[in-house]
Amino acid sequence: MDWLAAYLSALPLLFALHYALVKARNEHLKKSVALLNREIKKLRKEGVRCAEAERKAVELALIGTRPPLKAALLSTIAPPYFSYVMCGDLRKISEAEAEAYAALFRALRRAGREAPPPEEALKLAVPERPRRAYLALTALTAGAFLLYWWAALIKDLISHSKAHAELAGRRGPTDLTARPKLATSSPSEGKSRSF
Repeated sequence: MDWLAAYLSALPLLFALHYALVKARNEHLKKSVALLNREIKKLRKEGVRCAEAERKAVELALIGTRPPLKAALLSTIAPPYFSYVMCGDLRKISEAEAEAYAALFRALRRAGREAPPPEEALKLAVPERPRRAYLALTALTAGAFLLYWWAALIKDLISHSKAHAELAGRRGPTDLTARPKLATSSPSEGKSRSF
């Protein structure tokens, strides 16, 4: 009975965590699609053919967003649901992003602009996880395997984020390859600086 009380007391935290993760997933997807479309638009203005990148950006956009409230409610009631869905979503999004960025990098290079090698974009894709087997193992171990599954999901999120950071860390003339700038101000400086 103590485990039930512990689970019930953790429900608000699980709900908040799941809600935040789904919301972040949606924001990441929207930003990635917007960035790709912005770069494609620039290339089209220059007369560069980028049909493959356009098609891949559309495929990425078609993945769509998930309603965070509904996903958080379902996953709080059944935590394996969250792992199953998020694991599949992460794989689908990362694979689509990798293909879209690789196509964009090829178009940028054809235009004579600086861009990372297209193979670098493939680092965005996370490994395929046997979600059905993980679901079965979670049921067989009365939920204990879920801890490993969450650890694997977090590891995949971290590797995907690192791949994005590596691509963003490469300097180049496009928004896609420019180093992100963090604005900071201190009383002595009174101005922003980038890191």
